[in-house]
Amino acid sequence: SWNLDIFQIVNTEFGLDVTFSIVTIFFVIIFSILIWTIATLGIDKVLSSAMPDRAGPRIKTLLALAKNILLVVIILVDLIIILSELGINVAPLLAGAGVVGLAIGFGAQTLVKDIITGAFIVFENTLTVGDVVEVAGHSGVVEAMTIRTIRLRDLYGTVHTVPFSSVETIVNMTRDYAYVLAEVGVAYKENTDNVFDLLRDVDSDLRADEMYTHDIIGPLEEMGVEKFDDSAVILRVRLKTKPGKQPK
Repeated sequence: SWNLDIFQIVNTEFGLDVTFSIVTIFFVIIFSILIWTIATLGIDKVLSSAMPDRAGPRIKTLLALAKNILLVVIILVDLIIILSELGINVAPLLAGAGVVGLAIGFGAQTLVKDIITGAFIVFENTLTVGDVVEVAGHSGVVEAMTIRTIRLRDLYGTVHTVPFSSVETIVNMTRDYAYVLAEVGVAYKENTDNVFDLLRDVDSDLRADEMYTHDIIGPLEEMGVEKFDDSAVILRVRLKTKPGKQPK
């Protein structure tokens, strides 16, 4: 309609360059979408099949972080290739990005600290998604971890987002195992050996109960006399349980 011969334009050197650039950009975008789709499906499959054991939560945490990092890498690589195909010299941009990155690194030391601290916490397996922890004065279940923050949800449903740079001490209440610690007060006239016999009977009853037997993983430990109160002798015992299964 504009009296233009498309084939004649395409057959020129300029037309061939433009066509090649458009095709290259198209295939780069399609290839990136394909990589992202395959990686996402693979990660989701591993997450859905992760066993709820010690390794399961760590796998979920590491794969979620890997998914975020992969997305950033794909976007950056695509952006560089597309700009190059559009005729923009990316070398000065990369050099400028390096200088800007260096300046940001000096100016955003907290951000760098967040990322580095978070990397060590994840690789040292200090906490994982699903753990019940206390960090930076907040406690709750770890719902998600990014490259710089931890997201906790407490008992009231409130979400706390804690930067890794604010984490100085981590109290993990669901790692490996837990203990039920009980202090029993008895009168001074009672025989403590008889009291411990009764506590062992209670332990046997708990192990025979289907509601509790699967949560108990260790024998009853008799820690002896803890202290003498004004009207009672305080005896202390503890029972080893699965993490998170101990009463408060």
